[in-house]
Amino acid sequence: MNYRIKGFVPVPNKAIRLVLQGVGNRFDYFYDYLWQPQEPRQMRLVLIGRELEQVRIESLVLGEEVNATIQ
Repeated sequence: MNYRIKGFVPVPNKAIRLVLQGVGNRFDYFYDYLWQPQEPRQMRLVLIGRELEQVRIESLVLGEEVNATIQ
């Protein structure tokens, strides 16, 4: 499955946002700047690809599949 992902992720107890980007199985992430006081700290991801499994992706993003694996 080939896809591209890019976006921002809030990290608990961090005042700086995490940038996530990837293509296929190659990922890169880094912190870029402090969240502004008026800026909502919410995850914003864009996925581009073919034959993406929407339900599985949503469960991974929401942590449902990860939590099920850990328990």
